[in-house]
Amino acid sequence: MIKPLWFLATTAILISGVMALGGLLPAADPFGGGKDRQVFLNNVSGSAFARLKRRHALESPSFDVGLFGNSRSLDVGANQVGLAGCSFFNFSLSGESLRANVAFLESLAAAGKAPKTALISVDNFELQYYANPLYPPAGERWRLAARDIWAGIMRPDIPLREVGRMMWRHLYTESRLFKFEFEFDVLSRTIAGVLNSPDDAFGRPLPSEVGYRSDGSRMTKPVGPGGGPNDIMTPAPSQIMPGYLDYDLERLKRLAGKGIRVVVYESALEPSSARALGTNPSAQAARARKQFLASCGRYGLACVPAPLALPGPALTWRDHSHAPAASLGAYLTRLLEDRGGACVP
Repeated sequence: MIKPLWFLATTAILISGVMALGGLLPAADPFGGGKDRQVFLNNVSGSAFARLKRRHALESPSFDVGLFGNSRSLDVGANQVGLAGCSFFNFSLSGESLRANVAFLESLAAAGKAPKTALISVDNFELQYYANPLYPPAGERWRLAARDIWAGIMRPDIPLREVGRMMWRHLYTESRLFKFEFEFDVLSRTIAGVLNSPDDAFGRPLPSEVGYRSDGSRMTKPVGPGGGPNDIMTPAPSQIMPGYLDYDLERLKRLAGKGIRVVVYESALEPSSARALGTNPSAQAARARKQFLASCGRYGLACVPAPLALPGPALTWRDHSHAPAASLGAYLTRLLEDRGGACVP
C-alpha cells in the first residue's frame, strides 16, 4: 500500500518538474542574426514563443516602435510599416487579448526595455474578446490575478458582479493551463526545444510551414482568389467588463506617464462587415466602444476606433477580422504619421 505522504511528495515533485521544464527555453535566439525568415518547429510552445520575444527585447536596444496584438497583427513586419529608419519589433502573441498586451508592455517597462512607441491593438468590439493573459509564467499570472481582484475591491466603478466574473475567469484560465502543461505533446516539444541544436530548433520553413521574420512578425501566405468571407460577421455575445476595461486603460496611462508613447487602435473588420456593423453596431459593441473612448479621453490616451476601411488596394481577407498585412501596415503607418512619425526622441 502506498503511503499518503510518499504519494503526495512524489506528486509534488512531478508537478514541480513539469513546471520547471515548461520554463526552459532553447538557448538560441530565433530573432537574432538578422535572418529573413525562420520557422518555429513543433518544439516551441506558445508560452515559449512569448518568452523568446521578451528575451530578445531584453537583450536588444529598446526599439523605436513595438506592435502589440494577437494573430490579427502578427503578420505585420517592418517592411509593411513606413518606419523611415526606425527600429521595429512585433510583440504580438497569437490567441492573446488587450489584457496580455498591457501585461507584456508592463513587464518590458519594468525591465527598462519598453519601446519608445507602443502600437497596441484592442480587438474589434464586435468580437468581444477580452481573455486573461496566457503567456506569463505562473507566478506572474498569479500576481496579475491578485492585482485584478484588488482593483475590483478598491475601485467603485467595478461592481462585485464583475469581480466575481474576473475571479472565475482566472480560475478557469489556470485550470486550462495546468492541464495543458501535462499534455505529452507539450512536454515532448519543450524537451526537444531545449536539447536540440539551434539549427534543429529553428530551421528554414518548408513551403507548407509558417515562417517568422527576425522582427517578430509572421509570414502567412496571402489568401488566394475566391477565398475570404462572403457574408456579414455575426457579433459575439457580451464578454467585455466595462470596469476592467477602464482599469486596463488606466494601466496604459501609467506607462504613458513613464515616457512611452502609447497608441491604442481598435482592429478593423473586413469591408462588408465594417460597413454593416459600423453603422449599426450591436449593443454590446456600442457599450464597450463608448467606455473605451471615454476612458481614453479621461486618461489622455491616443485611442482610435475601428475604421470602416483600410487604405490601399482591396485585398482578400482571411476571415472577418484578420486583415491583409499590407493593408494593416499602411493603416498603422498613417496612425504614426498623424502623430509625428514613428521615431520619437
